[in-house]
Amino acid sequence: SWALPLSILAFVAIALASWLMRGPAATRRGMLLAAFMPPALLFACIVLGFALTFLAQLISGTPDPTYAYPLPMRIALGIGVWGVALLVSRITTLHGAATSAWLWMAGLAVITAATLPGLSPYFLFPSLVAAPLLLATTRLREGWKNPIGQAALLVAALGALVIWFQLMVAGESLMGFKLHPLFTVPAAFGLMTLVPLLAADPLRGPRVWANTTLVFLLLALAAAVLAGLRPAYSKASPQRVNLTYFENDTQRARWIAETAWKATATEPIPKQLERGGGLHFDPDAYPGLGLGSAYVGDAGTPRYPLPSVTIAGDRNDAGARIVSLLLHGSAQTSTMSLRIPKEAKLRAIRIRSENVVVPKDWSGNTLLNCDGPDCRDLAVTLTLGSSAAILIPVAERRHGLPPFGAALAAARPATAMPSQSGDGVILANVVRLP
Repeated sequence: SWALPLSILAFVAIALASWLMRGPAATRRGMLLAAFMPPALLFACIVLGFALTFLAQLISGTPDPTYAYPLPMRIALGIGVWGVALLVSRITTLHGAATSAWLWMAGLAVITAATLPGLSPYFLFPSLVAAPLLLATTRLREGWKNPIGQAALLVAALGALVIWFQLMVAGESLMGFKLHPLFTVPAAFGLMTLVPLLAADPLRGPRVWANTTLVFLLLALAAAVLAGLRPAYSKASPQRVNLTYFENDTQRARWIAETAWKATATEPIPKQLERGGGLHFDPDAYPGLGLGSAYVGDAGTPRYPLPSVTIAGDRNDAGARIVSLLLHGSAQTSTMSLRIPKEAKLRAIRIRSENVVVPKDWSGNTLLNCDGPDCRDLAVTLTLGSSAAILIPVAERRHGLPPFGAALAAARPATAMPSQSGDGVILANVVRLP
């Protein structure tokens, strides 16, 4: 690969350009401040992202307030990182900022080329643009303060901005602003190369600089407040809320509204649905199955027969417990599930002539799902490391909400919709191994 030698060449060229530059002699304090400008910018942009997002979440009451309307937060973060760039431009000079920004860019190109080649182009390509431009302008009268020198810095910065802003846009398209560092970190790397020009600008006047920076940060704050005031979801970008009718062998039936569709904690559900179903938050929404939290409400007396399990065999073999189970579901079964607790010390599962050996260091619970209507009568053989009495939950899942759930489904507003497996029925039982 040419990435590493090109990165080293760019780093050496930028270092040489800095050494040749005609500028005032730098003090040790000035060199340290210049050297820490890029990490200071990066850290401040990350902190700003967390602060603005937290403010919007606090006002909205939802963990992802920008899902439906991302524009206000996009403006908040964009104006905010620009304000941070103005802020750090005060700590160094044009020569110090240019040297530090481009040595950091080229140095990271060397490091990533050696360790993470897939990431190195984001640092290498801007450095390859900047190196010849910086070298070519070192002998100008007044160096990079010369208009031609500043034009070279601008062209080099535009190259970095184009590359890093593409990554910033791609990050937003992946996860929106829920992962706001995917926005602020690329923006910081792009703007880092513009700081030298900001350091040379008349805004270096203390009062003008301070007032301008304050205005940008206040505008970012106002945009974050607006982001929190906007609805989190809309008809075009609805919240995913699956409704489930749940029964087990120990409690009354319950309705469950589940929102954990983005691999995060349960979100607040729409007020219409919460009131319509008499739902409330429960950290253990699926008793016995251990599937986590959701909003639940009473669904009255159980209506369906629960799945059953026949213990076809239970024997010891060379220190292991071999248990053969026959799972029986209804004709409406779409999925059969087994939740094998960690106390069983699962070693292997045999199902439909396939044998799956569990890793030796596995120490958690295991959820086995068999999808399809042919799973209603399923033979499973478990190899366990424990001979103690064990409870193994079993569940039958059906697609679609039952007819008597129509009123609850009607309470779900147009800003919410079922997703992935959709609405359904879960009937849970337990098999007791002596």
